[in-house]
Amino acid sequence: SASTLYGTDAANGVIVIKTKRGVAGTPQWTYYTEQTALTDRNAYPTAYRAWRSGTTAATTSTRSNSVQCFLTQKAAGSCAIDSVSSFNLHDDPETTPYGVGYRQQHGLQVKGGSETVRYFLHGEWEDEDGVTKLTQFDARKLAAAGTPLSAIQMSPNHLNKITTRANLNIALSPKADVTVSTGYTNQDLRLPQSDDSGTAGIAANVYGGPGFKYNLTAIGDTLFGWRQFTPRDIFQSEYNQSINRMISSIGSNYRPTDWLAVRGNFGLDYLNRVDTQLCRFQNCPDIGTDRQGYKRDNRTSFYTYTLDAGATATKSLSQSIESKTTVGVQMYRTLFDRNGATGLVLPPGATTVTAGATAQADESTSESRTLGAFVEQNIGFNDRLFLTAALRSDRNSAFG
Repeated sequence: SASTLYGTDAANGVIVIKTKRGVAGTPQWTYYTEQTALTDRNAYPTAYRAWRSGTTAATTSTRSNSVQCFLTQKAAGSCAIDSVSSFNLHDDPETTPYGVGYRQQHGLQVKGGSETVRYFLHGEWEDEDGVTKLTQFDARKLAAAGTPLSAIQMSPNHLNKITTRANLNIALSPKADVTVSTGYTNQDLRLPQSDDSGTAGIAANVYGGPGFKYNLTAIGDTLFGWRQFTPRDIFQSEYNQSINRMISSIGSNYRPTDWLAVRGNFGLDYLNRVDTQLCRFQNCPDIGTDRQGYKRDNRTSFYTYTLDAGATATKSLSQSIESKTTVGVQMYRTLFDRNGATGLVLPPGATTVTAGATAQADESTSESRTLGAFVEQNIGFNDRLFLTAALRSDRNSAFG
């Protein structure tokens, strides 16, 4: 019956999770904490570069008395490789973008109640500063220039999360009871540009590096083994995701007679997500028109409604044979609603979409509904079922 509620979404089965409940008695308090340091233990590939001796070549060299030897030159026979340099910026404390992060988590919960009303309350706070850090050489350069990054940009990989939960069990009478559950999560996450950020991300600038430490830009700025941009440029792009989620349900059971039991459950899972991207005027890696400034704001809402109602009748056909008949109706509805807005060409100091000289907007909505009814018949012999029959009917609709 659990899989019936979700229709084809539960084709591979379901996992039923039951959260903690209150117990009758005096309040029982529990506090827990977790503190840990975070480090990056990955082994990253080393960058290599081929060279030939000499001081004259069509390509510009940043190594004394040698020029870069490219594969095309080698294939054409115009560049004879006589040496290879290598450099892994992850292994150098001056150039690595990873350091030591810190994570802490604190939780408090209480449970108790009486035979009539039982409760369980839980609250948790989590804060994590990731391992992605500003490099030492970037920190020196910014300090010398007197233009440090903001506190947000200095901590580009950060998570702050608050979670609360309340479960309440109420016995209305010996024949009826009600269960109320609700959970709320507030989460703020900052992420640096990385793998999927094209030429402006961390991965794009540590892989394919020059194979030596002191490579230069066209204006003579040292990149310390980074390919094109360094973290002081990359971290100027602020990528944030804010999530507010509430999962609530109310369930009831009613037993009017010894042979009939009726149940009803309603649930709502609501999630609001806000994704923002900000590049201030004359900030961020110099790609295309990015340094003119932009702000993107995408707001998405997810709704999931569930309804499960049913009744079970039990009858003894003889002293050793029992019949159990269950009928039910179930509804499953999902709604996706998204609106996005972008402001391009920001004036100095601006951080909002409306400040952009050029505005763009888009939206997307989709909805699906599943309504099902079922009849299940069980016949048991000494509490062991040897015959089960079920009939289910579904009606699905989807809108986009």
